[in-house]
Amino acid sequence: MTENSSPLELTRKDGLIAMLFASPMMLLFAFLGDWKRGLGAWACTGIVVLVVRVRWDLRGRSWFWTTVAVMGALQGPLVYYVPWSDTNLSYASLLPIGIVDFAIVYWCIKLAERLMKGPQPPDEKEPSSE
Repeated sequence: MTENSSPLELTRKDGLIAMLFASPMMLLFAFLGDWKRGLGAWACTGIVVLVVRVRWDLRGRSWFWTTVAVMGALQGPLVYYVPWSDTNLSYASLLPIGIVDFAIVYWCIKLAERLMKGPQPPDEKEPSSE
């Protein structure tokens, strides 16, 4: 793992694998008798897994996994408070919420990365103001 490693680009295969890994969450809610809420939990878990896939270059750092766990736990209220059984909610209407959710989780990981790196020294290529 190099210091200049960068985020990955997502492919369709990555999305399918993320949703496959998130499937146990949907199955758990279906077993508990609330399969519509299970679809929401499946989507939220899949989004967190996708962000982990994009930032897989940070997998060796403990703060990364702590941030992922906190962001995963914060998905709970989204799953609980959104009325998943509402017939007016379609997958197309939930897409913007999913995109914003992805952006928030990604931003939180970027913020944690910046905080853990600390202040960066100024570039030596810039002329000094002496």
